[in-house]
Amino acid sequence: MNHLRNYTAKAKIVLSFEIIDSEFLIGFMQYLVSKIRITNKTVSKYIKTIKAIMNWSVKRGYTNNLSHKLFQPKSHEGEVYFLTMDELLKLYRMPIQLAYLERVRDAFCFGCFTGLRYSDMKNLSPSNISNGFARITSLKTQEKNSIPLNEFALAILRKYVDQAHFSLPVLSNQKMNEHLKALGKLAGLNRKVSQIRFRGAQRLENIFPLYEVLTTHVARKTFITNSIYLGMNTEAVMEITGQKTRQTFKRYFKIVDQFKEGEMRRTWNSLA
Repeated sequence: MNHLRNYTAKAKIVLSFEIIDSEFLIGFMQYLVSKIRITNKTVSKYIKTIKAIMNWSVKRGYTNNLSHKLFQPKSHEGEVYFLTMDELLKLYRMPIQLAYLERVRDAFCFGCFTGLRYSDMKNLSPSNISNGFARITSLKTQEKNSIPLNEFALAILRKYVDQAHFSLPVLSNQKMNEHLKALGKLAGLNRKVSQIRFRGAQRLENIFPLYEVLTTHVARKTFITNSIYLGMNTEAVMEITGQKTRQTFKRYFKIVDQFKEGEMRRTWNSLA
């Protein structure tokens, strides 16, 4: 909202529903990139938010302006950060002296073994668990889903079976993300990963150790990537994670192929 106010003030435009069209959105994007120096991914997020607000307003009769629907900016696909199977099992089996870090590890690994979103893990209760399944209604999509629990996930739940209300010791998202970086560093998750961003046509690349980019969402990506790598049926992965289209999975297949190629070089090709 602050960016919108500043942009319309500089452009001498009165902000209203009626002016939100392709020309306005293009100008706003150019302002964000050239003046505020925001990356394309963040710009796309802002435009998506504006369009969502406009759709909400049209449905409720605040405006009849549908011009925003004609504007389809190019989406910017982010990197997929994930733990390899070796990294995941190392973290899962690592002895941890600090109780709060052990709880963070267990909750994160549960996400890696099930593909559950953070919000659904946080709200998981014993009543959701029956006959080897986690049966939930996703907070994000409001759709019901039944996730089969593998032995790794069940072992984690057994550790917290006495909890009265929740099945997992899940902290706030902010605290989880903060502790995950410390946990990853402790576990030696130092594999170098790249973060590529674009600001207009300018390419920005930074290299970080894996532990610095660990967040709760990495757990879900770890589940998807390793499930594909292990040969799980694509339809099953989509059903478990609640994905609707194969388009989402294209980047995961690409990553898995790159991972396989790297493993082939590391093992067989090293003997040549």
